[in-house]
Amino acid sequence: MYCPKCRTEYIDEIKKCDECGADLVNELPQEDEIQFENMVEVFTTNNSIEANFIKSLLGSNSIECTIINEHLVSINIFLSNAIPIKVAVDKKHEARAKEVITQYYKDMQDKK
Repeated sequence: MYCPKCRTEYIDEIKKCDECGADLVNELPQEDEIQFENMVEVFTTNNSIEANFIKSLLGSNSIECTIINEHLVSINIFLSNAIPIKVAVDKKHEARAKEVITQYYKDMQDKK
């Protein structure tokens, strides 16, 4: 069973997502089926690891997101500085996503 919003996998006995409360489904739609017209960029990097960390950070805050250009850059390492990797969220989550990202980097600076 999978959460269609968070994309988290659960055992068959679970019927609702612990994170967002959505009803679970048997199969997830393909990532490319996500509606991109409502997506806005909230983070840009040239580092795939950092982009995936931000995706995880947002996911742990119940904000669904997608990474754009990651696979294009991984095909040709020489493109890594030329093509930015972007993290995008639905427009309705833009403010909260930016807040989460900003707070994370602020907390990291405060620890120095």
